[in-house]
Amino acid sequence: MTSVKLHRTERSWAARTSPNRLKESQLDYASSGFKREVDLSGVKTAGDLVAEIAKVSGTELYADLRFSRLPVVVTGQTKGTASDLLRALAVGVAGTFRRVGDAYVLTDSLAGVGALRERWGRFVEAGSARLREEQKRAEDYLLTGFYRGSVRSIPGALDYTPDQRSRANREVIGEVFGLEVPYKSLSPAQQKAVQNELQENPDSGAKKTISSEDKIYLSQHYRLDLLHRHQIRTIRIEPDGFDSRFGQDAEKSRVPHRLGRQDR
Repeated sequence: MTSVKLHRTERSWAARTSPNRLKESQLDYASSGFKREVDLSGVKTAGDLVAEIAKVSGTELYADLRFSRLPVVVTGQTKGTASDLLRALAVGVAGTFRRVGDAYVLTDSLAGVGALRERWGRFVEAGSARLREEQKRAEDYLLTGFYRGSVRSIPGALDYTPDQRSRANREVIGEVFGLEVPYKSLSPAQQKAVQNELQENPDSGAKKTISSEDKIYLSQHYRLDLLHRHQIRTIRIEPDGFDSRFGQDAEKSRVPHRLGRQDR
């Protein structure tokens, strides 16, 4: 019995792991020429073995340079049939024999190196295209949610009225702010919200009663929750001088109270 061992010493920058089995080959291992015995006494490398089989069988055979220098260790009998040795070589290097003209070359695949690189390039490009598509989708989603020129409405009565929205300051991304309007211009729901704030926070620093000309500060905030994939929007309404941190100077520390919230 002949045992052939090949030791792979070269390093590769990329690898694919799969069960090692005899691959499809363009070489007919059952050909009559491969039934002959091959003397292994002088064989030192895979290239030597392929050359010896080629000489005995009369078939033009070569080994890829990546395989030809691999050492071969022979134990047991010093002879074996060309067919068995060719199969052992193919399994030993996880390769196969590819036809090139009238010759056969021991290599890693029936596809040429150029074809394999082209296939890999298409695979990488498809992945990159998908990544770019996902990035663009995310950017478009963020842009839609945070674009300073796009003030979307919040469902519910507390939302800006069309007139208020048209005059809102859009200079800061993520916040539509800076709109101060007289109390009389608020919607009924907004006016009620102001009254509720005054009643619930009597020590806020704002006036106890609101006249029709008193200024009310409106702001609308929105942010994107990427983890849960929804937008959270709030509108804040506060009377002039309102300070939710009771007892502090409202002009220096304006911390309005959130009156409305919409998750979607």
